[in-house]
Amino acid sequence: MKKQGLILAILLTGVSGLAMAAESFYVTAGGDVGIGTNDPQAALHIVRDDATGETTELLLENSDEVKLGLLNTATGLEWVIGNGLKFSISQNGVGMDMDANGNMTVTGTVTANNVVLTSDRNAKTAFEDIDSQSILDRLQQVPVSAWSYKSSPDQRHIGPMAQDFYAAFGLGGSDKRISMVDAAGVALAAIKALNQRLQEKEARIAELEERLARQEDLAARVQALEAVTVKLIQERKPALRTATLRQR
Repeated sequence: MKKQGLILAILLTGVSGLAMAAESFYVTAGGDVGIGTNDPQAALHIVRDDATGETTELLLENSDEVKLGLLNTATGLEWVIGNGLKFSISQNGVGMDMDANGNMTVTGTVTANNVVLTSDRNAKTAFEDIDSQSILDRLQQVPVSAWSYKSSPDQRHIGPMAQDFYAAFGLGGSDKRISMVDAAGVALAAIKALNQRLQEKEARIAELEERLARQEDLAARVQALEAVTVKLIQERKPALRTATLRQR
């Protein structure tokens, strides 16, 4: 295998460049190609010792879109990585697109252990107070239903339609999608509004309970007074009868 690599180096660079070429480009008897290594561990193995991490290991260049295909001959599935107007990874039009601004569109379901949304105050501008009660009232007008995506009819979901959400709040700049930032923000505002209404009702209930307690106390006092009055009347009845008879 070493001899085959050396022969290829001679053909490429000539005898004078043999030592350098043999170290930079190598082909094994099995056809594996090593660039920067004489012990390739894959069909194409590229090694570059750059401690700065600024080296481009592989560059594909074209006057128009550059494409890289990944074909599985056992299944016939081919994924294509391309950089037309967007960077894309797709298989028959299904996959992921990312534009130059970093906006990503994924066809299908994204599964992750965690999703972290940028919420730093320093990354935001044009702050404006909101009326959480108004948010709650508008949210109550947004229909929520169960449905399935056409691409995955067997999976059920619950949620609003983007058109209804956008009509109610005008957030996100599109009536075709709902931003998770806006969905969470509307939910939090509605929760605050509900909590405020709950606190108001609890205060009202406490006031009514206090009034009821005063009324019950007053009723108990009246009842006690009635009992004393009845007792006094009963105690005075014999004396009243005696006085009546004397008058006769």
